[in-house]
Amino acid sequence: MTTATQQSRQRTLSEPASAARAEKYEPINLSKGDRILLCTDGLYSMLSDGEIAEILGGSGADKSRELIDLAVLRGALDNVTCTVVECME
Repeated sequence: MTTATQQSRQRTLSEPASAARAEKYEPINLSKGDRILLCTDGLYSMLSDGEIAEILGGSGADKSRELIDLAVLRGALDNVTCTVVECME
């Protein structure tokens, strides 16, 4: 029996909860310095993939704040939430 928590882990973050389905995802090999962005549609609907990549690839410590500030500056109509995780080893 699969719980709702397990189902939510098995869907991509951009899919609504009603779209949850059992699907196997392969692990991602990360290297030191790689960054992963977890965000709501309030962020990715306001910024292009290129803009997000540019900010994540740049220098500076607070990538989340940079991304949120840019989305808000552009008039984000939805909540804007994100976190950036950087692989340290």
